[in-house]
Amino acid sequence: MEDTIKIDESVSKTELVELIAQVRQLRADNEMLLQVADKKQLGQWYQRNAGKIPTQVKLRTMMVKKDSKDPNSLLVEKVVVGWQSTMDVPPQIDPATGRWTNEIQKCKLIFEDGEVSEEMFQVQFTRNYKQVLAEVKQKITDEETGNLAFRVVRLDNGREYTIGDRFIN
Repeated sequence: MEDTIKIDESVSKTELVELIAQVRQLRADNEMLLQVADKKQLGQWYQRNAGKIPTQVKLRTMMVKKDSKDPNSLLVEKVVVGWQSTMDVPPQIDPATGRWTNEIQKCKLIFEDGEVSEEMFQVQFTRNYKQVLAEVKQKITDEETGNLAFRVVRLDNGREYTIGDRFIN
């Protein structure tokens, strides 16, 4: 099939069907790539090329107790706006046994209301967070540090957040 079609030529039904199928496949591939892409790198590329940031991102949420001091408190869903690594012990060879030890990573989560979670294992967070879709409304660049943040609105409930690019996707 030709790369260009001249306006004065007629297009056969077969060529048109193939072209439509290719466009659909390209759209699906593009959507998949935007969903799995590193938003920070993507944002930097768009900034360099004066383009537009993808309109949808994913936020991480966790089910946590409404009142962390009350053991009988109800669970509520909170958006994770950041986290802080508290322990990072890489895997090592145990000199006594010659076997590799497990990696130990712990973190604290920072929620939308400013509350900081108890220290938890990174794997616990990774297994239990849920992602929700949000729409990017504005890109914010800190002029002093160059850090990138996004003002986003959750698609399911309309709440608005400002979140650093490291904590989205």
